[in-house]
Amino acid sequence: MSSNKFKKEQTFTLSEKEIIERLRTDDPAIINEIHKTCFDILYKEEERTKLIDSKGSSLIGIIGLSSSLVFTLGGILIEKITNVAFPIIGCPIPWLVFLYFSSSSTLITAIIFLFITVKIRSDWRWLKDEDIFHNSMIEQGIGPYKRYMTTHVWKVFQNNFEINEKKATCLKKAQQLFMYALFQLIPIILIISFYALKKGGYF
Repeated sequence: MSSNKFKKEQTFTLSEKEIIERLRTDDPAIINEIHKTCFDILYKEEERTKLIDSKGSSLIGIIGLSSSLVFTLGGILIEKITNVAFPIIGCPIPWLVFLYFSSSSTLITAIIFLFITVKIRSDWRWLKDEDIFHNSMIEQGIGPYKRYMTTHVWKVFQNNFEINEKKATCLKKAQQLFMYALFQLIPIILIISFYALKKGGYF
């Protein structure tokens, strides 16, 4: 079972019909409190969206700089590194080519996940004027109107929460891939350093 499915089952256990049934109370204080709580949660989810998008955009910039470094490094490797014999690994060129290709592919994959994270979603929902100014609900009075708005707001929150879960999952994968790409640069740096020492006659 996926983590997203598990979270969904744990967070949203009531159907729309069950929610409406539980809002049939005539106590205005309870209705007001539930109404306020649902709106607060919806606004907090919007803030969560902004936070995820902000982190994704920042990471795109960082990965963009890292990619420029990696591609520049690749050009240097292709032009400058010649065939020399290293202890244990032998010729460093196949290792460098493999690590360069692997790190570049990892960074590109991370960028793809980030673009999925920050892209505009057509299924994102928010309150519309026809939902707020619903004639039949307004005519029924404050109690029925608040019950209707509470149910509607909760449905909007559910939709946006699930979108944010997907966005957060993509962001997490991008962060993990970025760290993996950085770790792949370590052996490249070590090989280049040993190569410089070898060419300089230090061993």
